[in-house]
Amino acid sequence: MKKALLMNLALLLLAASPLFAQKKVFVSDNVLQVADQAQFDYKGTLKKATAKDGKAVIDLFEFIRLLEPAEADEHALTCLELIPVATDEVFAKAVKTRTVKMKAALLRRITAAQERTKKEALKKPMEEWAPYSWKALNNFEFDIEAENKTAAQKPAQATETAAGQINSATDAAKPAAAGAITPPTDAGQAAPAKRKD
Repeated sequence: MKKALLMNLALLLLAASPLFAQKKVFVSDNVLQVADQAQFDYKGTLKKATAKDGKAVIDLFEFIRLLEPAEADEHALTCLELIPVATDEVFAKAVKTRTVKMKAALLRRITAAQERTKKEALKKPMEEWAPYSWKALNNFEFDIEAENKTAAQKPAQATETAAGQINSATDAAKPAAAGAITPPTDAGQAAPAKRKD
C-alpha cells in the first residue's frame, strides 16, 4: 500500500513538473542582496508578479532605480523572463504606466537581456511573442481590450476560388453592393446576358 502511494505521488510530481518549470524565472543573488539591504521583498513581489499582479510588476520596474548597472542588467533578465509568465497583457499594461524615460531604460536592458537568457523562445523578436509589451516599451499607443474585442468579432474571412465561387455561407448571405456583379450560386446558374446591338 505504501509503495503504491509513493509511486502515485512520484507520478503526480513528474506530471506537474512542466507546470512548475514554466513559472521559473531567473533571479540574481546580487539583486537579492541589494533587495535585502533596501528592505524590498523581492521574492514576494516576484511571486505576486508571476501570479499576474500588475502592481507587483510595476514595483519590480521601480526597484531597478536602486540597482547599480550590473545588477540592473541581471534584474532586466528577470523582467524579460517574467513576460510570458505574467502574460504579455499584464506586463504591457504595467509598462504603459511608466514614464517615457523608464520605458526607454527598460527597453534597452530587456533587449540586451534577450541575448543572455537561456530560454530560446525569448531570444526571438519580442514583437512576435510579446507584441503588447513590445508596443509599450517602444511607447506606441495601443488598447488591448479594443484589439481583443475587434479580433473576437472579426468574422472568418471568405476566400474566392479562381472561378469566382463563394466559399463561405456568410458571404453568400451578404447583399451585393449596387452595381456589383455577384457570382452565380450552385442552385441556379444565370444564363449569359444577350447583347443588344
